[in-house]
Amino acid sequence: MTILVDTREKDGKNDHIIKYFDAMKVPWKKYKLDFCDYSCMLPKNEEHGILRDLYFDGEIAAERKNSLEEISGCFTESRNRLKTEFALAPKHKVMIIENGSYDAMVNGQYDTKYNNKSF
Repeated sequence: MTILVDTREKDGKNDHIIKYFDAMKVPWKKYKLDFCDYSCMLPKNEEHGILRDLYFDGEIAAERKNSLEEISGCFTESRNRLKTEFALAPKHKVMIIENGSYDAMVNGQYDTKYNNKSF
């Protein structure tokens, strides 16, 4: 499997993720995704019966947010953009919040005025 990284990801924003992929020898490539930040594909492998590259960006999507502060900003300041992107995104989608946890979310351990009950 090869991870698809959206070409619109700003340089430097996900360098730590790319470095991790490289260190762990996870194949990845930049690819224009219509939805979210990451998806995946299976490269052609005739030995295993895969006769052409198989892209799953129309079926599987992952959206990455750096923190609970960033996602709370999306819920308040750019909610319509986030709702539209997720409504148009493939059926199978996940949101990854890097620097946060469920406990921090429900206990209000983040630096915004967003109500923890609203999360």
